[in-house]
Amino acid sequence: MSESVSPAVGKFFHSIIDYAGLFPPASLNLRDAFTNFLNYRQGYFSWLLSKFICPAGKVMDLSGLVNADLIEDPVKLSLLAGQSKDPDEFIKKFSEDIAVYRNLPESFQNCVRTESIEIRLPDELAVSNDKNRISVFLDTLTDLIKENFAHRVFLFCEVPRLDNFDSHLKHTVQGIELHNEKHVDAGFKLRTGGTEASDFPEPAIILHAIRQCLNHKVPLKFTAGMHHPFRHYDSGTAAKMHGFVNVFGAGVLAFRHAVSDHELKQMISDEDPDNFGFIDGQFRWKDWVCTPEEIHGARNSLVISFGSCSFDEPVEDLIELKYISSTSN
Repeated sequence: MSESVSPAVGKFFHSIIDYAGLFPPASLNLRDAFTNFLNYRQGYFSWLLSKFICPAGKVMDLSGLVNADLIEDPVKLSLLAGQSKDPDEFIKKFSEDIAVYRNLPESFQNCVRTESIEIRLPDELAVSNDKNRISVFLDTLTDLIKENFAHRVFLFCEVPRLDNFDSHLKHTVQGIELHNEKHVDAGFKLRTGGTEASDFPEPAIILHAIRQCLNHKVPLKFTAGMHHPFRHYDSGTAAKMHGFVNVFGAGVLAFRHAVSDHELKQMISDEDPDNFGFIDGQFRWKDWVCTPEEIHGARNSLVISFGSCSFDEPVEDLIELKYISSTSN
C-alpha cells in the first residue's frame, strides 16, 4: 500500500474483498477465477484483497492449478462447505469435505492456506432458535477442523432466509457467542444480495446483523450484491443494491460511537456519495467522524470482509471517487 493512501482509507479498505469470481453474475471457471486472483495479488491494489472463495468440492481441482514456484506468499483460501437441511447429514458432508485436505499435495498445502470455512446453518437448527444446540453444532465442526488442520480455521455461519429471519439471526449470533467462549473461532455471515430482487435484504436487516454481532462480540462478514460503494438502484435485478461503503461505514460508526439505530439505518440507506468522505485523515458520514484507530478496531473485530465476484468494479469506483489513486501501489 502506497504512502499516498491516507491512514483512514488504508484502514477502511484493507483486505476488504474476498474474491468470489466463481459465483454469479461473473460465474467464471476455476482456472480463470484463480488466475484473476493471482493477478490481483500482484497488482496495484493487492492491499484491498483478502481471500479466494472456493467450494470445498473444488479444492482437489484447485490443487492442480497451483504452481508453487510462482507463489511466494501463501494464498489465503476460504472454503464453502456443502449444504444440508439436516444437521447430522451436514456434519457427515462437512467431515468428508475437509478430509480431502489431508490428501492434497504437500506443495499445495505449503502455498495455499485455508483461513476460513463458510457454512450455511441447516434449516432445522436455524428454525429451532436454540442457541445451545447451535453452539454444540459449531463445537462439533471445530473438533472436525482440528482433526484435519494443524492451524486454526475460522468458521463463518450463514442463516438461510426463512420466515422470522430476524429471530433466527439473533439466536444464531447468540449460539456463536456461546461457542466462542470455548473456541474463539466463529463469526456470522450475512447475504446482502444475489441475482434476484428478493435476495437483497432491507437495510433494517443489515442494521440488525451489525447490532447483534456488536452486542455479542461476534465478527461479521457479508457476501454478494455489493459491487459498488454506495446504495443504488440496479435495473438488472430491479432492486436497490447495498453499497460496501454504506455497510462497512455503519459497522465502523456503531463500533465506537453511541449512534442511534435510526441514524445507522439512514446511513445504510444513504444514496448520496456527498454525505460520505475521507477528510482530514478521518472517515466521515454527515456530521459523524471516525479516526483511523477506530476504523482499524471495527475492521478487525466487527466488520471483516465481503465476498464479491468482481474485484475490478469496486476498484474502478474507488478510483473514480478519488478515494484511491490509479497508482496506489
